[in-house]
Amino acid sequence: MKTIFLSAMMAMAGFAMDSSARFNVNFPFKVGNTKFPAGQYMISIGIQGPQVMRIVSNGPGPSAFLPMGVVNTVMQSEAKGELVFACVDSGCTIDRVVNLRNGFAFSSLKKSSSAATLITVKMGNGKTLAD
Repeated sequence: MKTIFLSAMMAMAGFAMDSSARFNVNFPFKVGNTKFPAGQYMISIGIQGPQVMRIVSNGPGPSAFLPMGVVNTVMQSEAKGELVFACVDSGCTIDRVVNLRNGFAFSSLKKSSSAATLITVKMGNGKTLAD
C-alpha cells in the first residue's frame, strides 16, 4: 500500500518511477535546507529532464528537490548506480548521482570543498521494503 501511495505521489509531482532508485544511508545529510536523518530513501528524476531530482523518505519523513547541473556520460566500468556524498564538518550533501538514468552521471550545482570526505552509497532498484 505504501508503494502504491508513493508511486501515485511521484507521478502527480512529475517524477518517473522507472528512473528511480532506493538507497540507505547510516548518516544524516542535507538537501538544500532540508535535513534528512539516517534511513532509507528513494531518489527519482523529473519526467521533463534530469535538471531536478527528488529525494523522498520511504516512510514518514522529509522530502526535497535536488537541483542537478552537469550531465556526463558514464563509462562502462562505472555502470553501477551510486550516490556520492561530500561530507565536511557542517554535514553531508549529495555531490554526484551516477547511473540513475542508464549511462549518465549528474553533478551537483554546488562545488564541494576540496577538504570534503567523499562517501559512496550504492543505489538499488526502485522497490521499497514494503514490496
